[in-house]
Amino acid sequence: MGWLAKSWLVGKFRGTEIRFHFSMLFSLVFAYFIFRPIDLQGVLVAFLWLVGIIIFVLLHELGHTLAAQLLGVEVKSIVIWPWF
Repeated sequence: MGWLAKSWLVGKFRGTEIRFHFSMLFSLVFAYFIFRPIDLQGVLVAFLWLVGIIIFVLLHELGHTLAAQLLGVEVKSIVIWPWF
């Protein structure tokens, strides 16, 4: 199960590690099949949608982290991974 736990550290927020699971790479393939880009503009639009969704999910999880820390709960890490 070691390879399932692989993730990349992308930063820290108030002492909490923010990580991306390796399976986030599959979201690029997922975005391709959803948007079916046929030119560079389509690729850019699909990529921006994907980045926007990831940013909103990250902000949502940071909100959970902040609320937990305000209540005195220690949060060691956040792992962002796709759940299709």
